[in-house]
Order: sequence, then structure tokens, then C-alpha cells
Amino acid sequence: MTDSGAMEDRRKHPRILLLAYGFNHKCVIRLGDGTTPAQLIDISPGGARIRLSEAGPRSALIRGVAVYFNAGIAAACLNEEIPAKIRWVQETELGLAFDQDLPLTASDLQRHLSK
Repeated sequence: MTDSGAMEDRRKHPRILLLAYGFNHKCVIRLGDGTTPAQLIDISPGGARIRLSEAGPRSALIRGVAVYFNAGIAAACLNEEIPAKIRWVQETELGLAFDQDLPLTASDLQRHLSK
């Protein structure tokens, strides 16, 4: 079993892979007073994977750090800041775990993303 397979087995929610659908959703993360634009790569009720847009300093964006995530999607709980923690960092990509699961199913997320 590969590492990525092990991660899939631990996931509580199915992911919606936005790149596979050709979506180009912009999102934002906030750490303290600063915000960083990003692209939403995938999302589930429990977390998201994002790609940072700017090449600015990332020294504060490390595993375990608390951030606020705004998916910028026209659903009440996705167009506001969602408390999250950084679960992993790989170059310009971050994995976020939401502090509380979103009150949406994967089907609900898919419907909101395709609008």
C-alpha cells in the first residue's frame, strides 16, 4: 500500500476533486492579519486541499498552524471564514482540516461548486 492509499483509507469524507472538473475556484486563507489567495483543488465536509497563488513567504504556513479558510462559494457556510488547521504542506499545496465538519454532504458541495 502506498502512502497516498493509506491517506485515502483514513479519510472520513469523500473528496470532490475540482481539477478533474476543470473548475478554477479561488479561495483565501487568513493567518493573523494577513491573507493569502489560493486555488481550491479539492474539498470535502471535513477539509480542503489548496494551492497557494503567491510566491510570498510561507514560513508561518506549517503543519498544525490554525488558519481561517474562505472557499468563496455562494453557500452560507462556504462564503465565510472557516476555522481550520494545516495538516500538511508540500511545496505550494496545503491540506486543511476544518475544526468542525461542514453541514453539507459531498453531493451538496458538488452542487454548489457547479453553479
